Amino acid sequence: MVDWQAARRTGPPDGTFDYMIVGGGASGPAIANRLSAQSGGSVLMLEAGVSGTASEVGAVGAVVRRRGSEMDWQFATEPQAGMRRRTTVLEQGKVLGGGTVLNAMMYVRGNRRNFEMWIALGADGWSYEEVLPYFRRSEDFEGGASAYHGVGGPLRIRVCPDSAMRSAHFQNAAVELGDVGPECDSMAADRKAEPAASISTSRRTANGRVQRARY
Repeated sequence: MVDWQAARRTGPPDGTFDYMIVGGGASGPAIANRLSAQSGGSVLMLEAGVSGTASEVGAVGAVVRRRGSEMDWQFATEPQAGMRRRTTVLEQGKVLGGGTVLNAMMYVRGNRRNFEMWIALGADGWSYEEVLPYFRRSEDFEGGASAYHGVGGPLRIRVCPDSAMRSAHFQNAAVELGDVGPECDSMAADRKAEPAASISTSRRTANGRVQRARY
């Protein structure tokens, strides 16, 4: 529910806004920030879900409890013929921060082949090579700039600090199978992958605010 009275109190005196963004998920706050910083205009961002308190969204270990809660739209697929008519849960965040509140802060941009499939379907301008510069611009990677990561952007990224998630045996097996390369989304297979996470100084950074990540 939109608190229009609060919006009027904190927004422009005449109650109008230059921009309105529907959805306060992973991208909504970033778009609002860019619009307000570059244009100086007023921005209204609408989110259907709850805001979530620090204790509710801060603990990574509580991610399982958040799924299926009021922070989740609780979508499900139709019965799938290839799954013996079973359904699959589609977790979508209904909370400020969107899906970033329901995940474990892993930073995954998608496999190169995902983008190439879009090109094959007619999505000109969406190849991996064309979108990679924008991913790099959005990042402030703790490990420094590289062919796959950037620095100076608004999104703080680092190698996942959880040693179990960075299991050398698992990573080496994946490389041997040709599934991953120097970065999880690079599609090269010359050395092991290091999974990345949206964490800064032990805090969650991708949910519209910064919260401590309890690793």
